[in-house]
Amino acid sequence: MVRTFAAAGTGVQEMIRVWFIVALLAGSGLVFAAVPVTGRVQAMQFSRSPIEDVAAISYQHELKRLSALGELDTDKQTLSRVRNICSRLIAQAILLKPEAAQWPWEVHITSDSQVAAYSMAGGKLMVGTHFIDSYNLNDNELAVAIAHEIGHVIAEHVREQVSLAASFESKFPNRTIHVVDVINSMESDIAVFFRLQPLSRLQEMEADDIGIELTARAGIYPRAVVSFYAKIARSDGGQSILDTHGPSTQRVSFVKSMADYAKPIYTASHTTNVPAYVFVAHSH
Repeated sequence: MVRTFAAAGTGVQEMIRVWFIVALLAGSGLVFAAVPVTGRVQAMQFSRSPIEDVAAISYQHELKRLSALGELDTDKQTLSRVRNICSRLIAQAILLKPEAAQWPWEVHITSDSQVAAYSMAGGKLMVGTHFIDSYNLNDNELAVAIAHEIGHVIAEHVREQVSLAASFESKFPNRTIHVVDVINSMESDIAVFFRLQPLSRLQEMEADDIGIELTARAGIYPRAVVSFYAKIARSDGGQSILDTHGPSTQRVSFVKSMADYAKPIYTASHTTNVPAYVFVAHSH
């Protein structure tokens, strides 16, 4: 799950394509980017800096809240386990997106039972211990879950969502649109949520795709992808209209084909030394 600070088909792609063309004709000053692994073209109205600044503030607020409740990083063994897994995956993420080496990556765990795993822009990750325990995730399966979140980060999905949401404000052409205002509308306006949902579902599939490649590059056997999503599917209570991930059975079918694709990447990873990212200590 990607936090703003909290099955895609041709219809989605057509919507995005039309938006690109309109924006170009309007001379909006968009910056174009390509998603690692998939190569999909993105249009970004905002630079990275304001998106990452808001994410950092929100993440620090959440760390303080969880710490005050005694729900942050209390299981040191699990924290070490999660960070060791992340270090391998982040190192591969940086190889796919070199500018990610400049981001201040942070990884924490929480005992809050409502948290599974989520990411924020600029390399901020949170993993729930209840989620790990309830699904009895082994290290490889846990890596799959985390790699999906890292996939969101290096694809800059939040920045893309905020940029698209900002285009909904075109009825105010002479008004300066601020990142915080757009994010507030994304989190409070159900109409904006539904308008973003096609892109959100596309991004979830894309994060699966990127995550599978990251795990394979990090030397994690691709079948772990299938076993992880099978566990998720078994407990799936049915898709809600508010769900951005798509049906679990559909995801299992997708990741099975992607796991086969990733096997040569996994094999190649054993011919080289797999690097590890070294975390920098942060004060909170």
